[in-house]
Amino acid sequence: IVNTGSGNCKIADTVIVNVKATDTLFVPSAFTPNGDGKNDIFKAFGMVDDFSMEIFNRWGERIFSTNSLLIGWNGTYKGIALPSGTYIYLVKGTGLKEEIRLKGSILLIR
Repeated sequence: IVNTGSGNCKIADTVIVNVKATDTLFVPSAFTPNGDGKNDIFKAFGMVDDFSMEIFNRWGERIFSTNSLLIGWNGTYKGIALPSGTYIYLVKGTGLKEEIRLKGSILLIR
């Protein structure tokens, strides 16, 4: 309710916002962990429950894992910056309607 400033006149309005629930996760295809504050962390984006993400090197060794959408991979393994190259990710989550499972490759650019 807004007072119009002229006497006792008041104006009121209602806004309805519809939010569409979706079962989607977005995973970028590359990231640049070079310390410039832009695109330094690889992570998935979306709204799911029971989230997990794993990153593997080319030999199938798991080099990173998390159960939080807020935590991403900074391009290191055991505290050592890994070289530019292609790494494999496996992302899982439970949406409103189904389980989501994404796998693919991520390009680490230094």
